[in-house]
Amino acid sequence: MKTQIFLNDYNWQEFSIKDTTIFYKGFYNENKLLEITKSLIKKKTNLELSAFINKLENNFSIIMKRKNEIYAFSDKIKSFPMLYYKDKCRFLLFENFKLIKNCKLDFTIDKKQILYFSMSGYTISNNTIYKNIKPIKQGTFIHFFKNTVKEYEYFSFN
Repeated sequence: MKTQIFLNDYNWQEFSIKDTTIFYKGFYNENKLLEITKSLIKKKTNLELSAFINKLENNFSIIMKRKNEIYAFSDKIKSFPMLYYKDKCRFLLFENFKLIKNCKLDFTIDKKQILYFSMSGYTISNNTIYKNIKPIKQGTFIHFFKNTVKEYEYFSFN
């Protein structure tokens, strides 16, 4: 399966250590980001990642790309929205639709979400108006591995 990450050129910082690359958008200084990067790389389970991310106190979006897996973390209020696209052949992670508009993707409209959007100005749950495009919700992260996307909640306001 082909995987791609589409990010705006500005406001993202990139750190690579060994076989892991971290993309970060937020308000930490470079020393703190290097510390965060080293800590993330050491975490081996989703439970460890959840506990670590939950302790971060700033606004951020973080993407961690390892050999054959991708993690994408949203802060507790989704300060910097991210979306992902998945079909049978591709997994794309991106910030906004402009970045993928020239990709030949399946932009099948979700008619229920169009109805919800036309009535309220919002889509419902973890959906967009397109069936194959999903947002990464606040207080969650996704893990793409072996052609599967799993979502994990690390924080809830309840």
